[in-house]
Amino acid sequence: MSEPDRTTDVAEPTPGAFEEKHPSDLSLSDSGPELLGKTFRAYIRHLWPLVVAVGVPLALLVLLVQPGMVWMTRDAVYVNGSLELLSAPDTSMLWTAVGFTVFGLLCVPIPVGALVLLGGGALLGRTVSVRDAWCGALRRYFTTLTWIVVMILLVATALAAILGLGLGMLTEPPEWLEPLTELPVWLATGMILLPLLLLVVPATVMLPVALLEGHGPLRGLAVAWRMGRYRRRVHVLFAIAFFGVSSLASRGLAWALQSQLGWGDGHPISLGVSFLVCLLATPLSVLLMCAPVVFQKHYPKVSTAPQVPRNLNLAWVEKELPKVHLGGRSWAVMPLPALVSVLLLPPLVGSAAVWANTFDTPHMTSSPIESVRGDELMVDLSP
Repeated sequence: MSEPDRTTDVAEPTPGAFEEKHPSDLSLSDSGPELLGKTFRAYIRHLWPLVVAVGVPLALLVLLVQPGMVWMTRDAVYVNGSLELLSAPDTSMLWTAVGFTVFGLLCVPIPVGALVLLGGGALLGRTVSVRDAWCGALRRYFTTLTWIVVMILLVATALAAILGLGLGMLTEPPEWLEPLTELPVWLATGMILLPLLLLVVPATVMLPVALLEGHGPLRGLAVAWRMGRYRRRVHVLFAIAFFGVSSLASRGLAWALQSQLGWGDGHPISLGVSFLVCLLATPLSVLLMCAPVVFQKHYPKVSTAPQVPRNLNLAWVEKELPKVHLGGRSWAVMPLPALVSVLLLPPLVGSAAVWANTFDTPHMTSSPIESVRGDELMVDLSP
């Protein structure tokens, strides 16, 4: 079982009381360039264990989603490579989508927690086996689930605020929004997002702090805020990198496939490529999320207690982080051929099923043409 949550500052040892006792195989980084280099080295050296940790638990979920992707093509059409539904989803399809969403939300905390333990251990200098990382993530399941829900709510709030500001500028805004609509767009957006940014950054760092030191969600958020008090720039930069890599691997890739190759949302090749790219990008984004936690701020020689920087407590990390893996390969949860099959077959089966075009979904292409009025479209309906 895991250690009980540390919910008070009284339980924290003073700096220097635990610095002499920390494990010899764990170490923190002293500078930003060193931390960045350590992050990319950890990604290269531990890529396969990280891919196994996230890919194997999600293989069943990916396989279960594939029949729904094929069923959606029965009443749809491909327009410029993107799947467009011809009618609104019926009630059964909506309930199925809700069920898969809830099931996915309940499954994701295990691979995400395992990635944090593997990535955090790699940045600290310890190799952890995938099995031990899964077990550690299961012990802290509800902490990870809470973090995922909080991040979804924060991102949704940011998007809703931006959308509301945009609609307010295009239409008649309410009285309380009129001062913002009179400002430049970039300034109004910054004023809305700045308070959210102050919450998103410590909330992002909260998960590695909570899992590595053994805290609950609230205590982890408080410690993350204290850790960022004297290194806010490092936390902000790595949080931006975390969201940037995640966005590029999802929406950035979708835009590139659509604009350059004509493979839009729902295209069979796009589905397989998106899964493989996300499988490779997710470990890097999680390492970027864990990196600020292992950054060390040195204590001033003369300081009062409230000014002492809060570093990662390696004595607590030793109790929570799985032991170093010594025998065999850390990713060997099953024979290599079976492992490759589990990782690759689910997305390939789905892409092949969509490519077979069981329901004879038509393909359409549209493009603007030069004319007198300039608003006609040329449409080609392929059999």
